[in-house]
Amino acid sequence: MQVSPTEIEDILLAHPEKLIVDVCVVGVPGTRTSDEKVPRAWIVLTEEGRRQGEQVVFSKLDAWANQNLSPYKRLRGGFEVINEVSL
Repeated sequence: MQVSPTEIEDILLAHPEKLIVDVCVVGVPGTRTSDEKVPRAWIVLTEEGRRQGEQVVFSKLDAWANQNLSPYKRLRGGFEVINEVSL
């Protein structure tokens, strides 16, 4: 199934606690088949996100995404904190 990275990014950025300032979602290899791709998010934390800590932010963003995305769009590839999103 097709998954729009922009849709997932928009959902994460809309978290009511504003835990991240930027995000980039990309498909990474999954574990079911050799050609499976699952969404993974690279996130830039806000000051509030840094204050709460990575694991708390990951948990909150994952719960938020699960409430607002179809099951096949969920971030099964996980999260990683980065300093900035650059091209």
